[in-house]
Amino acid sequence: MKCSNLKNCFKSMNLISKIFIIFMMMSLIFSFVSIFTDSFIPMIFTNVKVIKNDEFVKTMKEYNCDTVNLSKKSKIEGIKSYYKTSKECPYVVEYYTFKDKKNTKLYKYNLISESSKTIKDGDELLLTNYSEYEGENNSYIAIVQNKNSILYINTDIKNKDKAIDIRKKLGYDSRVFLDVDKTIAFIFITFLIIIFITIVSFWKIFVKLGRKGWVSLIPFYNVICLSKDVFGNWKYSLLFFIPYTTIIYMVLLLVYLTRKFKKNDKFLLGLILLYPLFIMLLAFENSEYNKKDKVKNNVDIEKRCKKIFKRLFLIPAIIWNLISLISMFDEEEPLTLEEFILVDIFFILLWLVISYIIYLIIKFIYKKTTKK
Repeated sequence: MKCSNLKNCFKSMNLISKIFIIFMMMSLIFSFVSIFTDSFIPMIFTNVKVIKNDEFVKTMKEYNCDTVNLSKKSKIEGIKSYYKTSKECPYVVEYYTFKDKKNTKLYKYNLISESSKTIKDGDELLLTNYSEYEGENNSYIAIVQNKNSILYINTDIKNKDKAIDIRKKLGYDSRVFLDVDKTIAFIFITFLIIIFITIVSFWKIFVKLGRKGWVSLIPFYNVICLSKDVFGNWKYSLLFFIPYTTIIYMVLLLVYLTRKFKKNDKFLLGLILLYPLFIMLLAFENSEYNKKDKVKNNVDIEKRCKKIFKRLFLIPAIIWNLISLISMFDEEEPLTLEEFILVDIFFILLWLVISYIIYLIIKFIYKKTTKK
């Protein structure tokens, strides 16, 4: 079956290849979505919400602690409300809510910095949503951030169990707020998945090129072999090793691969914009490697490249605008109109420059590899 479109490419694969691609794409989508949903895993299993001030006051009364409203007296930047237990209470429990996450994080780091002076030697402090540690003078300290709120507890170590019980009662449990920065963790996981997809896909591509699959695993040598097979000259591999030209090498490689495997312009756009999916499709579908330096094509190259450029620029630009518009209606950290315009203009101009550079590379390669 000729792999002329996405559907046919998928149909031409065997069952194991289909399962592998579906599994890897689901893993990648889950990880990618997790980056942008902050606390994605806890939200699936736990109803994480910012408690109301009345709930805090009511809960502390259950532990025979009165509270004081210090919201108006507070000089903390961006503070919305600030409640603290009275001096008679055996636990120092403070509850803060802020206007946005930026001020919340800043104040959380201030709290941690102040508390860190009392931390015992050897105790490790994690600048995460959840921090719990033992300080000097046998004190127990917990600092928990949930969206735009902070719960701070400082009490004697003998009251630790009671303090943990208060945290759980208020919904600020350590099981919800993991001891790792979730965003960084999911970015790292996403990166690992893409690396794994690339390794497996290029193993298959090397086999298609007539080489042993294991050659793709040897650093430096794999790039030299790939350049020799795809570009016809190993010297192209120097672009990969020179700082700041690696991206140019990758664009050249993707364009040449689509030519060598007789793929259309839509497939090329897919390789550039949705690399993990389309590199797997290229690796596992049944198209053959074209060893000829040039391919026949009667379509006007100038017109064809301009069409690619328009799609390459417009698709990410539209998606970016939609994401930016959604950000304007975020209840916690809404973008102002001025921020939206500035960020939007910056991204559009940056992507326009990148798209135009890619367009020039594609145009150069198409002219070089097309036989009239």
